[in-house]
Amino acid sequence: MNNKWVLATGVVLFHMGAPAVQANPKFPVTVGPQIGYMVIEGDSDVESDLVYGARFGTFLTKDLAAELVVLGGKSDIENTNKSADLLLPHVELQKHYGNSVWTPYLAAGLGYLQVNRDRQINENEIDFSVLYGAGLKWQFHPSFQARLDGRHFIDAESGQGTHNGLFTLGISWVYGNDVRAKKEIPPPPPPVVQVVDSDQDGVLDEIDRCPGTPLQTKVDERGCTLLFDTDGDGVNDDLDECPGTALGTVVDGVGCPQAEFRVPEKEWVLHGVRFQSGSDKLTPDSIKGLEEVVGILSTHARVRVEIQGHTDRTGSFELNQQLSEARAISVKWYLVGRGIEPGRMETVGFGYSKPIADNKTAANRAKNRRIEFRVLSR
Repeated sequence: MNNKWVLATGVVLFHMGAPAVQANPKFPVTVGPQIGYMVIEGDSDVESDLVYGARFGTFLTKDLAAELVVLGGKSDIENTNKSADLLLPHVELQKHYGNSVWTPYLAAGLGYLQVNRDRQINENEIDFSVLYGAGLKWQFHPSFQARLDGRHFIDAESGQGTHNGLFTLGISWVYGNDVRAKKEIPPPPPPVVQVVDSDQDGVLDEIDRCPGTPLQTKVDERGCTLLFDTDGDGVNDDLDECPGTALGTVVDGVGCPQAEFRVPEKEWVLHGVRFQSGSDKLTPDSIKGLEEVVGILSTHARVRVEIQGHTDRTGSFELNQQLSEARAISVKWYLVGRGIEPGRMETVGFGYSKPIADNKTAANRAKNRRIEFRVLSR
């Protein structure tokens, strides 16, 4: 037998692989050369020697593969100067464990060893065998793997009892969609949704139709202030400092029972009225003092007043004059918003021209920044 037949068989196996891949692209096909050492035991006079050849395999399932292997070589015959050609074709099933870069597996199959002495047809010996073994594959590249294999061949003919061993090294070309090597990629995690409620009213910013509501303000599902007046006193619950007042009770602007309001004799300083720094905008804590004025003017409908604005001596005269006038006007329009007729009020600004204390200390400067009322008529 000519050993070139082994090489020809390898070429045939290689060409068999391409149609198989196209027919079943779901699982990979492997084709590659092998070289090894055949250990021949038992009653054979053929010595152990090197063999070489090719493998063709394909995966049947995720972990189960089938392979056709054809190996051949040349070996000396004991106690002679003659040699023999060896041919070792076999088929096997392989069970793989794991799907990492290093993959071990077990194998079992059928084959035969053909010995051709001096290349004479009538000198052929064929021994059919069953085989088992193991191997290890190293996937060093997506398309290539190195492998180490060991097989034990047992003569299947009754009474022969021949045991042969085979150890091979090889490189395989992997073609196709290797479902074993590809790990399932989990879907990306859902995007992190930032839950933001800037005004802390319990309604997220993305759906808040009234952003910036004051802290602890009761709001509806849109984030807007709830306009409820549970006790029916004319003051919404979110502003009512005295909830639950008896029905019919006269209340001030913060929902508390209204005391008897008396008109001062001539002039009075409105305490507790504050403005934002350098501005004519009233601060929220000014409401209580202003509501006292609302009570007086609401109770005494004929009273007319002059609203006077005063500042401390910080800054230029022109700036303080303008600021005092603007603050007096701001107070007037608050009162108009609470139902007082604008014709009953006049405004004037005095800047820092009428201090009630020196401007040397912060406390005294605070006293000079004030709103005064002067009764024009009763």
